[in-house]
Amino acid sequence: MDDWKQYMSPIQLGVYTIEEADVPVLTDLQADLDSPRLLLQKCDLVQVMETRLVAKKLWGRLQAGGWVLLQNLDTFVRFATPLPTGAYVGLSTTVVHEHADLNSPTRSAILPGDYVDIIESRLAGAGTEEPVVALHLARGGWVPLENFGEKRCRPLQPGIWQTLQQLAEVNESISLTSTSLASIPAGQLLELLHISYSAVDRRLRGQMAHGGFWVSLQIMSESQSLLAKPMPFGAWLLTEDTATFHRPPAGADRHLEPLLNLDRGSLVQVVYAKLVQSAGRGGTRSANPEQSSKDQNSPSSFQLWAMLDRLVWVLLDESFSNAPSAKPIELGAYCVESDYLDVISTSSLTSSVLRKLQRTNVIEVVCVDFVEGQAVLAGKLEEGGWICFHDLETGVRDAKPCCKGLYKTLWSCSLHLRASDSSAVVGHLPAGCLVDIDSLLIQKSQALVWGRRLGGGWLPLQYAREDCVPWQSAKPVPLGPYFVVEDVGTCEKPQDGTVTGSVPAGTCVQVVALALCDELQEKTARESLHRTTNKEP
Repeated sequence: MDDWKQYMSPIQLGVYTIEEADVPVLTDLQADLDSPRLLLQKCDLVQVMETRLVAKKLWGRLQAGGWVLLQNLDTFVRFATPLPTGAYVGLSTTVVHEHADLNSPTRSAILPGDYVDIIESRLAGAGTEEPVVALHLARGGWVPLENFGEKRCRPLQPGIWQTLQQLAEVNESISLTSTSLASIPAGQLLELLHISYSAVDRRLRGQMAHGGFWVSLQIMSESQSLLAKPMPFGAWLLTEDTATFHRPPAGADRHLEPLLNLDRGSLVQVVYAKLVQSAGRGGTRSANPEQSSKDQNSPSSFQLWAMLDRLVWVLLDESFSNAPSAKPIELGAYCVESDYLDVISTSSLTSSVLRKLQRTNVIEVVCVDFVEGQAVLAGKLEEGGWICFHDLETGVRDAKPCCKGLYKTLWSCSLHLRASDSSAVVGHLPAGCLVDIDSLLIQKSQALVWGRRLGGGWLPLQYAREDCVPWQSAKPVPLGPYFVVEDVGTCEKPQDGTVTGSVPAGTCVQVVALALCDELQEKTARESLHRTTNKEP
């Protein structure tokens, strides 16, 4: 079947999360929308047993009775979103039960970092004060999504993903043995409907919205090769003046009237994104593997649009260019920079305090929200809870992203294949060595922050908790003012050996970026930086 394509995908049933305040539940679909049976609030969980489309509105029949509005297909506003089926990753050791009743006999366990495939979600103990979300594993058995306030596993969310390298494993179905299609180039944006873990192939696989093809997102080898990353929702910073629209272009209707303009430097809250066919607009490569097989450099037929919490749409990237109109606030490892920082239950400043963090903490931020009414940036933590870490009115930051880029080792260190002491050692770095760190990861079981070296290998950098002995194996090479101790040549590019100018000794310069030179230059740079970083400006 050389022309195989999937044109439709069923609407998911199971557990849904309410995304807006005062979402109406009707007794039946003929009832008056102004006289609801009850109103659901944001973050409520419901069990949807059936879906029905009525006049461009998607409704769900609830297990507890009544119909809830899930989505307005005319405006794309989502009032409830399903808990995804597909790939999940374990966050802590979790018992697998025989049945959805989590008091049923146990059969096995999943460990931190294990990937499992979920085929169904169910509210166990529905009707009680605190129902538990139970997840049905494809291999059999059930696990809780959360237990005793601790999240046990996390879904890999479908949506917009970006390829980090060329994707060669593009197939008609989830199996790698199915018909192979053309590769997808690095830097390409993909809209994924579903993400699954293939235990047979040891791959994370994603199903594309345009064509239904399957692509590999991560290879579960010893090196954990990451092939693509998701586009985050939440807070984004506009990098240019941007117009807002009532909706993205649809079908033959390509003309849109702008509503208002947002200024460059504004913060916005992205709640949903999609790829929209651009009707002949050019500028980049196609997101369709079949078209890519004809010419990987052919003009693109998709644009990236995002819906904001103001229920308006903006064009984030017209042609998958290198200069999109906005960029997300950074996620990942953050360093606490205040003596005491409250972890609260929601992103609202008035919500209850769960615990406190101290200055030496390193935390994993998985989502950042722009809370416009409170003029703060709030970060959602991997282990649960929120921190309000940036006051936009005063400019005070209580936490900042941990540094990436050039680090200098403080003593001899081992490079590991993965971010774990138990993984194979693949190399050693001497004291005083410069290493380029392109990614950070918090290994929770050992409370260690690991850095991935550009070119391969993981290095333990520091402890992540305040109750650990202060320890660091490497420190970031600082930016900012430097005092030049010897006459030094300058060049246009880091790897270009052509000297185009010079800076005399005794000059003070502002360093805004650092790059690791090749092997011959690295020794000189290391010696020079050793002298410079130990010199007071």
